[in-house]
Amino acid sequence: MFQVVPRWLLVATGVLLIPFVAIATLPFIVQPSSSPSPPAASRPTPTVSASPTIIAAVPMDAAHAGTTGTAQPGRAIVVKDVSKDPLPKNAQQAAAVKRGAQIFNDTATYAKEYSPNSALTCASCHINGGQQMGALPLTGVGPQFPEYNTRANRMFTLTDRILDCFSRSINGKRPAPESSEAVAVATYLMWISDGQPAGTNPPWRGQNKIADQDLIPIPKLDPQRGQQMYEQKCALCHQANGQGSGQGPSAVPPLWGDKSFNDGAGLARLYTFAGFIRYAMPLNAPGTLNDEEAQQIAAYVLSHDRPAYPTKDQDYVGVKMPVDAVYYSQQYPQNPLKR
Repeated sequence: MFQVVPRWLLVATGVLLIPFVAIATLPFIVQPSSSPSPPAASRPTPTVSASPTIIAAVPMDAAHAGTTGTAQPGRAIVVKDVSKDPLPKNAQQAAAVKRGAQIFNDTATYAKEYSPNSALTCASCHINGGQQMGALPLTGVGPQFPEYNTRANRMFTLTDRILDCFSRSINGKRPAPESSEAVAVATYLMWISDGQPAGTNPPWRGQNKIADQDLIPIPKLDPQRGQQMYEQKCALCHQANGQGSGQGPSAVPPLWGDKSFNDGAGLARLYTFAGFIRYAMPLNAPGTLNDEEAQQIAAYVLSHDRPAYPTKDQDYVGVKMPVDAVYYSQQYPQNPLKR
């Protein structure tokens, strides 16, 4: 049974203590978040509702078919804006939320020390400040930590997860857990999660996933065919050379090469990346690519070289390595997509 507790309960995130509003009783937090993939018909895709502050959930397959749906009760993200929505009354907490939002949306500017070589921001993958349906939304995710992380084969705090994103997804330097940058991002993530219960994953989490029965075995994927699809569907924004364009919050991120995510990032896993493409891209028409297109494009993108994460040999120790971890020499002597 969940129980609402007093406002600004302190929730432990490793060495940090992050204030959070109206979460469930603490014992429910320490639960792994692995759950089976939901049926395709229940997966949400983004559409804009009548209110500009709501991104509503409708079945993803409906978007692929070119139709629209209506929001289901309890299945919508309320999008929060630090410039408009109420911040914590405590001035230090409010400042941390604002700074966290800046770091999240323009990492290279506001956390330059930890992202010196990357053209990516947190919002490159977690679009709209981590509040976009179908684009790895983080609303309601903070309260679910600590939770089990398969790659590390241990329990992760929210801070652990943030630090991993700096070192892997942004291909930057790992901040100290107690750094002002890590504290700010964690505080921001808890603020956008205000009102979401701990112990129960929000319905929009884990939806960027292609159903197991629709996965194409890696040997049957064709990066050359994926290149043709990429040139038709993706190159207009990400460029034919995959290097994207621009800087800051409006930048189109590079998909391979020295400025992109490294080979230890979550998106360096083929089916993970394909799930992101399937439901988050193209940015102006998310959900319009089908399962095969998303996988073929992912195969092409991940056939390229990218920065090497230095300690990949310490990943998946004692657990089964996912078959789509194409950059791991423990599993593949060379990337199976480089043909």
